[in-house]
Amino acid sequence: MIMVRGGAGRLAEIALFLDASALGSFSAAGRKHGLSPAAASAAIARLETALGATLFERTTRQLRLTAEGLHYRQYSEQALDLLAQAEDGLHGGGAGVRGVVRISAPSDIGRQLLLPMLDRFAALHPRLRHALTLTDMTANLVQDDIDLAIRYGELPDSDMVARLLHPGRRVVCVAPALAA
Repeated sequence: MIMVRGGAGRLAEIALFLDASALGSFSAAGRKHGLSPAAASAAIARLETALGATLFERTTRQLRLTAEGLHYRQYSEQALDLLAQAEDGLHGGGAGVRGVVRISAPSDIGRQLLLPMLDRFAALHPRLRHALTLTDMTANLVQDDIDLAIRYGELPDSDMVARLLHPGRRVVCVAPALAA
């Protein structure tokens, strides 16, 4: 028999941890789970205490996964995906989209456009989970285990396939005093 230390409460904390790592914020993850920012932070602290590891580096501006957090995220995603597959198996597998899609996007696009779209998409496809990494760094799709990357600009010479999503335009602005 396999036992999960901490039981069902631990599973909720793991889901919260995964959302906090994807969203880059305890507050945003807490809102998604119906928790106050303080309750979300306390749940993550309980998880870290139970694991005996610090999962996040916290600053006033940023929330980043530690090496231990990256390791734990990888296995947590797999574990929750396996649990979802097990539940699907109980219900005859069912039709429809399921699994995990790993997405990498720039911070501004992810927070302003992608998160609301993914929430609507998740409502239509409840058995499909997304793992969103918000970074302005170029992702190595194979090494970073990314299914889809959204980036600005031209695709460098590669075997990757690019599709234009939006003909966005960027404008560089500067104060007149700095232009001289």
